[in-house]
Amino acid sequence: MNATPPRAADRDQIARFVDVLFRYAEDGSYVSLRAFYDDANQVFDIRAHRLTADRSSLIDDACNLVTRAAQSSRPVVFAPPIATLSNDRGATEADLHNGLCLSVECDSQPDVARQRLEHLLGPATVVVASGGDWPDPTTGELQPKVHLHWRLTEPTSDPASHAQLKRCRAMAKDLVGGDATSNPMVHPMRWPGSWHRKSSPRLCRIVTEAENELDLADAEQRLREAWDIFNASRPQSQGGQEEEPKKGEARDSRELVRAITTGSDYHAPIAALAMRYLKGGMTDAQVVLTLQGLMLAVPEAVRDVKDGVVHPLRWLSRYNDIPRAVSTARAEIEADKAKAASDDMFGSARIGGFRLDAMTAGAPPVQEFLLAPLMPLGKVGLIFGAGGIGKSLVALALCLLVAIRGRFGEVALGGFSILGGQVPLEAAGASVFLTLEDDTAEIHRRVAALDPQGQREDAPCFVIPAVDVLSLDPALVVPDGRAAKLTALATDGLDRLLCNIEQLSGREVRLLVLDPAGDFMNADENDATFVKVLMRHLRAVAARHGCTIILVGHVAKGIDVDNPTMRGSSAWIANSRFAYALWAPAPAEAERLAKQIQEPAEGLVCGKLVKANHAGAPIGIAKLFLRQKHTGHLVDVSNRTRQGAVDNQELLKLLVDACAESAAAAMPYSYSGVAGLWTHRADLPEALSSLTKRRLEELGTLALESGALVKARTTWSQGAPKYLDVPDGPLAKGVGEEMFQGSRAEAIAQYRARKAG
Repeated sequence: MNATPPRAADRDQIARFVDVLFRYAEDGSYVSLRAFYDDANQVFDIRAHRLTADRSSLIDDACNLVTRAAQSSRPVVFAPPIATLSNDRGATEADLHNGLCLSVECDSQPDVARQRLEHLLGPATVVVASGGDWPDPTTGELQPKVHLHWRLTEPTSDPASHAQLKRCRAMAKDLVGGDATSNPMVHPMRWPGSWHRKSSPRLCRIVTEAENELDLADAEQRLREAWDIFNASRPQSQGGQEEEPKKGEARDSRELVRAITTGSDYHAPIAALAMRYLKGGMTDAQVVLTLQGLMLAVPEAVRDVKDGVVHPLRWLSRYNDIPRAVSTARAEIEADKAKAASDDMFGSARIGGFRLDAMTAGAPPVQEFLLAPLMPLGKVGLIFGAGGIGKSLVALALCLLVAIRGRFGEVALGGFSILGGQVPLEAAGASVFLTLEDDTAEIHRRVAALDPQGQREDAPCFVIPAVDVLSLDPALVVPDGRAAKLTALATDGLDRLLCNIEQLSGREVRLLVLDPAGDFMNADENDATFVKVLMRHLRAVAARHGCTIILVGHVAKGIDVDNPTMRGSSAWIANSRFAYALWAPAPAEAERLAKQIQEPAEGLVCGKLVKANHAGAPIGIAKLFLRQKHTGHLVDVSNRTRQGAVDNQELLKLLVDACAESAAAAMPYSYSGVAGLWTHRADLPEALSSLTKRRLEELGTLALESGALVKARTTWSQGAPKYLDVPDGPLAKGVGEEMFQGSRAEAIAQYRARKAG
């Protein structure tokens, strides 16, 4: 005898269903793929699927779960909500993101119900035979139970439209006596292509399809007119009004009690009454006893009968499940309370966490850098300059440095120095370069020049040339009327890219480069509306992943070297946490500098940090770089411009004078540490601030060894003297002056004003 082939998902049915009803669902929202045991109120499996433009992955995941459910030894129903959710955790009405269709379960008089609703609303977009049958009590004919779905012309996406769709579903249900539990859009419903296994296994299938769609406002008007006529002769609850639907159940409590005691329905009435009794003030134990009493009132002859079919243990399984149903309702009530409290950002449950002392308890976190002291980790910033200046090569070199940091000594790519900054060990990790300008061949040529020793071998540096990936639409922001809208690549793609690279490489992603910035917008880069939306989203991505995001941009026309700006809206720089500008010096200036350092003028590039929000950033300190002929790497030659111009004695005098003035202004330097010369070099004269750490510390040592500077205490310091002052200065003499509370620039300005007065 031939064996029965194993039951499996019908992929064609599922694919057609997904295409029809999830056609307008927003990418980035979630579908809750759910399966439950039919013989008990237990979960078989629940999996959240995040939607992308490619629906095939949703179909794959659905088919996998349907097949597993179909082949389970116990009957399992596959019934995900035909809606999308805002997160991957919950599937309550509070989690609803998109309502997609008006759906009605027609388990009683299905033929009449369908005829009545299609006459009112037009052909259903899809009619699904759910696998069950309804026996006509007059003729004995078995009619397939059906689910009717009308796709909306536009999904619901806010509380008002969600409520409007729920009203429509409730009115449609009332007009045909449908299942009231299907009113909420998050109600689980069988999908075609899955198996109905309450009795003999039957495939749930599509009966008909149509291209008819519903405008929600028009549908509500039609349903309201029909429902008002229908409701005119319907018995009213006390007060003459229908009881407000509660937790997806529109029937009033008397109808729910009647449904239980007559044996016609157990599950939905028990869940709804449990919720209502608990909200009414009854204790959990009282609710359990009350519901068990209602179940005991069901005549034994009808306890296990549903629609004329005997289902063994139907009554007993629901009776035994009452304590769990009550505890679930209680948990939902508490969860709703907790969510309401957490959603209220300024509610009493959360506002205490914003008190300054609570926010700043303990030692402050140490500032970590991608490129010290220019670019912090986990922030969004800019590198911008004129075409051909070398900014993309700088970004590529930085990606490579991050990926190989810690694997070699300080010889790799110039000792991990770039733009005059250092890539520290804390920045070691994976890096991603997404370029919209260079193809694979150009990237190959550039990296071969940058890394002739092949140190990139096995390094987690990922470069994605969009021009060679034809299926990639790189837009992160697009117009939505007059507003800006983030694309699926922005809301989902970047997160998946970073997570997958982290998983593949086993390293945290420390750097993401987007080059060039303007090309990631299908909108006007001069319009602050679009720039702000993009930069705000990128800041959130950077914070989630702890990686720095650098956008590479072009310089504005007619560059002002004193105040260089990026092309496009001023919102680019305003919404970044750091911005570094590169430009070619003017011809006369280039010739002067070239003679001074004895290098070709055409290889010179100027640069400086023009914006930064972190402490100690060397904003405005100009650097001079020399582009290496064969590699394109920018080598910092700033110190060479000062050789001969400022000799050692002059530098020493500048340092001593700066320390003396700072001590007199009650804001002294220390040799090293938090108040150290290197840490606060931005406050020193330019000739000193541009020195290397080693060179600056050599000068400090020389000043101390020669006696030009001494170490002293302040009124606050304890332990050994460490603050720098001249021998006859106030700190050296032990004058107990209170230290200045503010910046060094403010302290010196006030000191000079007192001295002048």
